[in-house]
Formats: sequence, C-alpha cells, structure tokens
Amino acid sequence: MYERFDIGMDVVCIKDCKTLKSGRVYHIGACGDLMYVTNKTGLGFGIEDNWSKEYLQYYFSEDEMDEYFITTDEDFKMAIRDKKINSIIGEK
Repeated sequence: MYERFDIGMDVVCIKDCKTLKSGRVYHIGACGDLMYVTNKTGLGFGIEDNWSKEYLQYYFSEDEMDEYFITTDEDFKMAIRDKKINSIIGEK
C-alpha cells in the first residue's frame, strides 16, 4: 500500500474538490481497492467530509491524493518555513 497516506490520518486539502475546501483538515476513513466503491480502479483512500451538514465520503486514487492533499506534518513544516522566510524579509 501507499506509504505517504494511511487510514486514520488527518490530511490538509490543497485544492478544492466538490465540497472539500483547501486549507481544511479532513480524515482518511477508508483505504483499499477503489473498484468496490467507485468506477475507478486501483488502490485509494476514502476522505470524510465532516465540515458539511451531512456526512460525505469521497474516494481518491493514490495519484489524486498527491494532487489534492498533503499530510499535516507537511503542512506544519510549510508553516514553519514561511514564518522563517517572513522573519528574514521583515514581514509579519
């Protein structure tokens, strides 16, 4: 299975898709063969949208995960990097 993402992780959306909004944190609630739940083939993940009024789950292939999400660790490292860059160039 894919090593970057795994079931039970929280991920940060980096590109809007359906009701999923960039900048929000979502939970990976499922993983496995997509042919059982969608018309897609191959391995993938089920992303839970708990931000909407009703419970929704969307399914993404491994390649789509790279396009739409980053890990919370990656998001944290980017925030630290941005803070350091801004302190160097004198912005708040």
